Amino acid sequence: MKKTMLLLMMVMLTIAVKADNAMLNIGPNPKASNTKVYVLVGNFNIQNVEPNYGGGRWGRGYQPNYPPRQRPGMNGNYTYAAYDYVDHFINSMYNVVGQGFRTKTMDIRSESQLQSFLRSHNEPVYALSGMISQMDITEKDSPQGFIEQVQANIRVSFTLTDLRTNQIIDQWDQNGFGMGLHERANPHSAMEEAIKNFDNNVLGHLNDKFPVYGSVMQISDMDGKKVKSMYIDLGSNEGLQQGNHLHVYAANYIGRGPYAGGFGNGAVPGGTVAYEKVGSIRVDQINGPEVAHCTVASGGKDIKRALDAGKRLVVASFTSLWE
Repeated sequence: MKKTMLLLMMVMLTIAVKADNAMLNIGPNPKASNTKVYVLVGNFNIQNVEPNYGGGRWGRGYQPNYPPRQRPGMNGNYTYAAYDYVDHFINSMYNVVGQGFRTKTMDIRSESQLQSFLRSHNEPVYALSGMISQMDITEKDSPQGFIEQVQANIRVSFTLTDLRTNQIIDQWDQNGFGMGLHERANPHSAMEEAIKNFDNNVLGHLNDKFPVYGSVMQISDMDGKKVKSMYIDLGSNEGLQQGNHLHVYAANYIGRGPYAGGFGNGAVPGGTVAYEKVGSIRVDQINGPEVAHCTVASGGKDIKRALDAGKRLVVASFTSLWE
């Protein structure tokens, strides 16, 4: 099996991080957990591709191990590689990840620049690499010879490596799927949809791996039975955008008493806090660098019960960043 290395422009991504996504051990100030890490997006391999650099543009010079594109008859399915979309796919992924929570892109164009960056920064620095094992389009023809259905598929295996220790911290497979039927059976539109779905899935995974945390500042609308909307202390500084979703958690104190003074005024020494998910919210409006207005999407009654019980409420980024 031969592989062709794509030497991509290296991009530095700044992402809010919390070390352990499984437990909300975030202390009296949730935003203190939003420390930064850097992720260097570098090399990607393409699986099942013969190296043949003839086109001068990504995709044109690659000869995949697929049957040649032919239409020998009617009413058939034809699958062919779509590596002309590799550059568009990678650039789109950069752009979407750049829209995530507390995310900023930076150019790192040489090893010397990278080493200088490592010396001048104390934050963790990771490398994101991957293998593109599938990027193809399947067309289904009608008995009359027209394209009746188009399906586009993308599959990439990612590896996230700590550049300071060379330890792999995460590996996962990601898929993207797009389809067009009848008058919408267009290969380009199907691949665009697949790339969009893929990028959203990657963004969701990174957001889940490196979540951002905040607190409920004020309830803005509530009736006798449930909470309807609220203000939180996350905003444009964290890259929040209209349409983002976050989980809402209630703090249950075990052992010692709750945090003295309520919201963010120091924990009682020795106290243990267990967080229980009580609902989710949708960002309606960004009101400033550290404030946003949100509508309750689910759990309005449970959120109100937590408030009535005097429990502290915190928020954490949702697995899927977009609606």
